[in-house]
Amino acid sequence: MTAHFFAMDRLNYSRWLAVFLIDMHRLESTHPWVHQAFLSREHSISYSAQPFSQVSTDMALEQSIIADSKAKGGIIIGISQTQSALNRWVLTIHEHASVNGIKGNNTTMHKEATKSSVKWDEDDVNKLVKCFTLGLTTNPFSLESDAVVNFATGNVLPDDVAETLVNSNKERQRSNE
Repeated sequence: MTAHFFAMDRLNYSRWLAVFLIDMHRLESTHPWVHQAFLSREHSISYSAQPFSQVSTDMALEQSIIADSKAKGGIIIGISQTQSALNRWVLTIHEHASVNGIKGNNTTMHKEATKSSVKWDEDDVNKLVKCFTLGLTTNPFSLESDAVVNFATGNVLPDDVAETLVNSNKERQRSNE
């Protein structure tokens, strides 16, 4: 992805992804306990006993501490006006998240395998097929062209833009030579 970020002039992404990659390559020497945890597959969090329900640590952070910070009484609404209240909130948020954010679930069925979820997904697929058959959207499976097409609008990506996107990795390699 780094090559694409550079080729598409996304400076913040390209700059910080490069730093992240360097940090990850040095992880074994700089933080050996974290490196070992990655090797032991301890880099995801599970809130329940459901199979395939683990989330990455950054997603777990979003779902707990950051969600709490945006809720009533969190940083955005409420306590951000008073420095002492903000300090107390920051020092106790891990306890707050353990009480509010992580609720155990002992079921072994994944929530997307329930009858209602399966029916919902089947209905969505049928709606999409209907859009293709009625001509409301372009069916990407029936295109005989190699052009990059937005199937919702039918618009074709201009050849020069598509060429830039497809060849962005080659361009980056050429510029490094």
